[in-house]
Amino acid sequence: MSCLPRPVHTQHILLNIQHTYVPHTVHIQILALLPCVHVAPDPPTGVNSVNSTCNSISLTWSAPHYTGGVPLEGYAVRWRERGSPLTTDRPDVTAVTVTRLSPNTSYSIKVRAVNAIGNGAWSDPVMITTTSQGWCIQN
Repeated sequence: MSCLPRPVHTQHILLNIQHTYVPHTVHIQILALLPCVHVAPDPPTGVNSVNSTCNSISLTWSAPHYTGGVPLEGYAVRWRERGSPLTTDRPDVTAVTVTRLSPNTSYSIKVRAVNAIGNGAWSDPVMITTTSQGWCIQN
């Protein structure tokens, strides 16, 4: 794992150097750098339902703005705070279909990104309701 240190503070110093004939002004920039620190990623953004049936919800999201200084390893999706989250170990996959849901039921769904450091924070939850229309095959 590698990353570049980020500048956190810049200080300008003005020096006046006097010569016999011509005064000179020199600008010196001092740059303070933080050491490279890897952290868990930010939460994904834009969690949104693209399709809802009587027993499934398909959703998409966007990758987090900051991956924590290391590549993403995947995502976890949690719905209605029950059971283990559905996980994907592919960081390029930003869509999933959650199945085996109940008809005409509202679910709170959230997503988090995962990198080598650990699990990022959950996204803001979105409320999505499965449909109750038509004949439904339970899976």
